[in-house]
Amino acid sequence: MLQRIYGTAWGSKLELDAYLKQVEEAKARDHRKLGPALDLFSVQELAGPGSFFGIPEAGASASSWKIG
Repeated sequence: MLQRIYGTAWGSKLELDAYLKQVEEAKARDHRKLGPALDLFSVQELAGPGSFFGIPEAGASASSWKIG
């Protein structure tokens, strides 16, 4: 049986802390949590894994976003 193992190495404690902070921020901005929480899309498990369905009202708000 094969098993995949991931590892990271850091030159200093400061670099490790910065990486861990970045990972926590990425978890907080995860689209799989934010989309349903903000009613931008819904996830229908019966339709199949990874199937996202947009909510029509979300299109108007999404088009008004300024990116960049």
